[in-house]
Amino acid sequence: MAVVEFRRGSRSVFFKPSHQPEEGEFLKKTFSIETLPTSRTQPRGIPSLKRADIIKILCPMMPESRRTFWNNLPSNDTSLDLIDNFV
Repeated sequence: MAVVEFRRGSRSVFFKPSHQPEEGEFLKKTFSIETLPTSRTQPRGIPSLKRADIIKILCPMMPESRRTFWNNLPSNDTSLDLIDNFV
């Protein structure tokens, strides 16, 4: 492979295995290249009961360096539990 080129706004990959250029698809036709996902303005968080259980049951078994993450993790009772509702 001598040259590989990706062009912004195109679903194709352009490559030259020799002196003749070739083109191939590398994205699905259904993939939208125009839309970007909406960015989050605040952390998603986990349900407060789940966070409390983790801190109560699992944190005593963790090294001190790992506990800081769980103690500072934001809680949000309106967020879906991604174990049950993976979106």
